[in-house]
Amino acid sequence: MLTLCGGIGTFALCYEKAGGRIKAHIGCEIDPMARAIAETHHNIDHVTLPQDLTQITATDIQELVARYGAIDVMAWSTPCQGLSRANREGQGMADSRSALFEQAVYVYKLLRAHNPQIKFIAENVDFRTKHPTDYAWACEQLGQAEYSDAREMSAAGYG
Repeated sequence: MLTLCGGIGTFALCYEKAGGRIKAHIGCEIDPMARAIAETHHNIDHVTLPQDLTQITATDIQELVARYGAIDVMAWSTPCQGLSRANREGQGMADSRSALFEQAVYVYKLLRAHNPQIKFIAENVDFRTKHPTDYAWACEQLGQAEYSDAREMSAAGYG
């Protein structure tokens, strides 16, 4: 499993609780505190890839695959501010913070070249109506999205 912007490692935890088996967990997380928490609770390789998502190259992915074999699952949770309806100034994919979403798509495509059966989960906001052109681009790159609403599985809708 490869996680990008993986925070404290919750993707892997949820995947395992759902019955998934992780033979190796490779992480990319720029925040040193989040990395430290993840490494305390999970066996995550934060060394093989650059920890700045914008620095991952095709060569890095080739070396990753040479070391671990084809990656079966990739997950990312990139910043949502540029895509969110809550941000009136958000500029969709033109927003600098959304560049990480585009970079995650790039990394996914590199991995898919090594394993066409790779599965992924991209955690972000629903930007279908706020940025329809950007949403169409994301669907063109990744396929049609399936949605889960945080209100259905967390305290996000209560308050």
